Amino acid sequence: MKPKHFFILLFAISNLFKYFISEYEKCVMIGYGGYSGFWYYYSNLQKSYILDKNIYCYSAGCLATVASIQHNNYDSLIRMVKTLKNKYNNNEIDRFDIRNEFIYEISQKVTDIKYYNINILTSSYYGNCNIIRPINKKQLIDALNMTSSVPFFTSKLDISKNIDGFFCLNKYPKCKEKLTMPNSLYFYINILNHNINDEDISYIMNL
Repeated sequence: MKPKHFFILLFAISNLFKYFISEYEKCVMIGYGGYSGFWYYYSNLQKSYILDKNIYCYSAGCLATVASIQHNNYDSLIRMVKTLKNKYNNNEIDRFDIRNEFIYEISQKVTDIKYYNINILTSSYYGNCNIIRPINKKQLIDALNMTSSVPFFTSKLDISKNIDGFFCLNKYPKCKEKLTMPNSLYFYINILNHNINDEDISYIMNL
């Protein structure tokens, strides 16, 4: 084999590996986890400050990230959750409204989202990934509603809007740091528990 052909082959193989094995990026990925995931990630974010980093998130990971920004705190979150639970138990809102109102409340307290490098993953119904970096409250609320939307479970079916970034099949960043769900049965059985109580929250936050 001539040297020229050897280097062409080497270049081709190198590019092939880069195609299949993506390099790790300097970012933090925070994933899904439903109601229990929100409290688990929120607890971790209180222990280790990462809001100054390049963050990629989807689903509960994004809600926990936004809830960790200034003016949101644990006491206000608990009060908010209790208010929403009472409204749900009194049939004032349905289970889909719980998510929508919670997102609205935590987003309203954020005054400077454009200064944070928070990249929110959303997916089309075909798995096409769209990454949103919100610069105002409206964009933030819209992105959070999409990335936490799992039709029939957390939202109504609407094929005109993107859904949870968990379903992304392309443009998926590979971060050096990751926050993932713990291996806990207690955690998993509370993922879709919209009526999660104080004891559940306390237990999950200490996993």
